[in-house]
Amino acid sequence: MKLNKYLIILTTILMLSFYACDKEEDNNAGDISVTGCTNLEALNYNPNATIDDGSCIILGCTDENAINYNPSATSDDGSCVYDNTSIDESSLLEINLYPNPNNGSFNINLNTDLNNLKISIFNILGQEVFTENITNYIGTSKKTIDLDLVKGTYIVNIETENKTTKIPMIIE
Repeated sequence: MKLNKYLIILTTILMLSFYACDKEEDNNAGDISVTGCTNLEALNYNPNATIDDGSCIILGCTDENAINYNPSATSDDGSCVYDNTSIDESSLLEINLYPNPNNGSFNINLNTDLNNLKISIFNILGQEVFTENITNYIGTSKKTIDLDLVKGTYIVNIETENKTTKIPMIIE
């Protein structure tokens, strides 16, 4: 009988201490602050965080000019997509080098008038074998170049005021 009394007393004490402990935690629960990322969309979301510390990592397009811009993104993931329908095709430089392959004699046509144009030709060793500066190039004209070069592959470098284009050329 004494054992039962002790068990009842012990059980009551344990229950009261658990209850008191629970009440104490409930009263202090509002006092505990955990800093971290509180944004559910973030890679590093912390469900225990109560104060956002600005560390959230959200992947997406961060370029405001892209059609899929994500204002919430903090780190660019390379997914930006742009609307290219507004490109003015008349501003594109079209270059024709013909014939290619050739025997050292070839023509270059460009679709636009240019104030300054530089044509350089390099061999596969990177050595410049020809250069010519042209002022006031007329877009409807044809530039003929006649060279005595050994057979092989060359790079024709066409440089305008704001663009450089490299075209491989084969001399047979």
